[in-house]
Amino acid sequence: MAGILLIFTAQVAIAAIFGKTTNGTNQVTAVTLVSPTGAAGTYTPSKVVLTWTAASPMNGQGYFIRAFNNGAVSSCPATIASYTTIVGSTVGVTLTDNGAIARGTPGTFACYLVQTGYSAAGGPPWAAAPQWTSTTALAIATVQLGVVNVQLGAETAVAANTVTTTLPLNSTAGNLLVAIIRSNNGAVQPVPPAGWQFANGVNEATAAFRTDIFYYPNNPGAIKTAAFTLTGGASGTGEMTEWKNISTVTPFDKSGVVSVGVNTTSTTVSTSAPASVANELAITGVGWSRNGTIYTKGAGWSSAFADVTLGSASDYRVNLGAVTASEIVTSNAGEKWSVVIATFK
Repeated sequence: MAGILLIFTAQVAIAAIFGKTTNGTNQVTAVTLVSPTGAAGTYTPSKVVLTWTAASPMNGQGYFIRAFNNGAVSSCPATIASYTTIVGSTVGVTLTDNGAIARGTPGTFACYLVQTGYSAAGGPPWAAAPQWTSTTALAIATVQLGVVNVQLGAETAVAANTVTTTLPLNSTAGNLLVAIIRSNNGAVQPVPPAGWQFANGVNEATAAFRTDIFYYPNNPGAIKTAAFTLTGGASGTGEMTEWKNISTVTPFDKSGVVSVGVNTTSTTVSTSAPASVANELAITGVGWSRNGTIYTKGAGWSSAFADVTLGSASDYRVNLGAVTASEIVTSNAGEKWSVVIATFK
């Protein structure tokens, strides 16, 4: 009798964990596994980091993640069959996807479904969906792919000694801020305010003007202005922009400069090496000697601002592969140039 009671007690315990319906082949019972909650994802170029809250009670062995690209629609479907791509499985509550879904077209939305699972064979990792996956609720994360521009500041008027760049609204904590400064500071780069870092810059000595790019990684938020100090008597202008989906740790990747001291209608600026990953933010600061009346950005680039009167512009793109970033800039007259480019991952 004692042996029979022990077996009966064990069967009840298994049923309590996995439900009430028995799968005779695997000798395990399972009706519904409890789903995790709070699924979320963050994007930095070419990868998505997923997080979620552990299922409670945790009736499975781990988690199984599926996904698909939802195009321009940010509202992910509540139908399990829609999630067609296997991303991975894990016993933890986080997973990094750097596969085809995470590397999808910038601006589109990736939908991720996180479920608990159970397989009689053990696991995870699972190469395919386990025999049972949770269906009590759907833990769905929606992630917009690609670097996203949050706001573009207006170009400042020419000012002596200090160039104060501005944003239309206060910045959001964690985002990347980038400032383009064009000045007659000569060989001396401007001094940025606290928190800002120097990416690269170049002086065109024959025309006595320079262009610099500065950036603020993982900004603390509520930043609307940033004042850059020039050497005594120097003057300049600038612009600040804000970007999200950029690394908060070490966003700066590659840079390059070009200085042209003879009049030419165009010049090319390139980074010194290929970008570390695809879909980084590439941004240029362009200065020229103001002989012409038309400035033309490079093909495939978007304009942050362009001012032919002051001979200053900035262009950007977020859709390059893991290649050397390059832009050809053009004027309708021969110019001297000081141009800088930087990429952020």
